[in-house]
Order: sequence, then structure tokens, then C-alpha cells
Amino acid sequence: MVPGDGINPATRVVADIEDGCRLWLGMSESGVDEVDIEMPIELTFRVFHQKRDFRYYSWRARPVR
Repeated sequence: MVPGDGINPATRVVADIEDGCRLWLGMSESGVDEVDIEMPIELTFRVFHQKRDFRYYSWRARPVR
């Protein structure tokens, strides 16, 4: 876990992907208290930030629904 904006902490996870790769990702759609070891996640492509008319995208982890 790394600090967010000082009020809402940003949740970071280390995820082992099916092909054997290990990633360090931001977690979306889940709070710090809801993350658990061995929790199934899926990757999602999200807007990371926007500058002028250009959007920067990044991979995020989210709980499997």
C-alpha cells in the first residue's frame, strides 16, 4: 500500500498472472480493508490521468465479479 491523496489511501497489489508474470499494480473497485491474499483479480485498462486533450491509460487490478 502506498499513500494516496492523504485522505484516501491508494491500494497497490502484487499479482501473479497466469502466464507466470508478477506485476505491481494499483487496485480499483476495492478498498484497502477489502484486499486479501489469494484474492482472485482480473486486469482492467483504465485512464491513469489526462493532460490537455490526451488520456494516459494504465493497467489496474480489480476483484473478479
